Amino acid sequence: ITGLSPSTFYNFYVVAKDAAGNLSVASNTVNITTLAPADTTAPTASTPAPINVQCIADVPAPDITLISDAVDNCSNPIVSFISDVSTGQCPQIITRTYQVEDGCGNTIDLIQNINVIDTTPPTASNPADIMINCSDPIPVPDTSLVIDAADNCSAPIVAFVGDLSNGACPEVITRTYSVTDECGNTINVSHDIISDDVDAPTLSGPLNDATVDCTAIPTVPNLTFNDNCSTNISTVYTEINTYANDPVSYTITRTWVVTDECGNSDTFTQILTVDNT
Repeated sequence: ITGLSPSTFYNFYVVAKDAAGNLSVASNTVNITTLAPADTTAPTASTPAPINVQCIADVPAPDITLISDAVDNCSNPIVSFISDVSTGQCPQIITRTYQVEDGCGNTIDLIQNINVIDTTPPTASNPADIMINCSDPIPVPDTSLVIDAADNCSAPIVAFVGDLSNGACPEVITRTYSVTDECGNTINVSHDIISDDVDAPTLSGPLNDATVDCTAIPTVPNLTFNDNCSTNISTVYTEINTYANDPVSYTITRTWVVTDECGNSDTFTQILTVDNT
């Protein structure tokens, strides 16, 4: 009963009626001497400790049992979950609100911060090496070769970074890919492309042995050599003349040893038989 005034007599009547319609009336007089004051004191409780997690999937569900010390001066307070509000990205801050309410509607809000901070880089394996001939074109970058890129929180992005050559024979082109998650954690993986040269230079044009008169010995020809990969071909020319052993019939052996930049070499020979009769 509400709205009663102190220092006032109130008569209360109770009317009872049976199934036959017979009535019975009871009365009572009450003197209101003091009214209880209204409960305006809010309950008290401790704010739950903040939580740090790596991924949004790791955020725990709301749990009112975390508010274990809620008390009130008049009644047993009730704890309820209100809402989650997210701000930012990497880190993402989730503001979780719980409310504690007593029997008279007095409330307090408790704020728990959940920090979603991904500090774990992705993982991935280096792609298998590729062997090519030096005359073959270098394969274009292919991010799909990084087949096992994974991350604890998100799908990582694979990107081509660059190529670096060792400038040797065989040439090793180290190709770098980056693997990056949504929060910028990144690793690099390496892919080696080995470009090998196993072919020696070749002679362009004929080089034939011959029998000549001593008065018609041909000059040393200016030979042209080609290579499948090298542009700088080394040529060493030597000549052996057996005239001192037999002036009448002797030989001139001309030899060219050609070597490409990777050390592949071949020897080309011309033998002139000289008739001095």
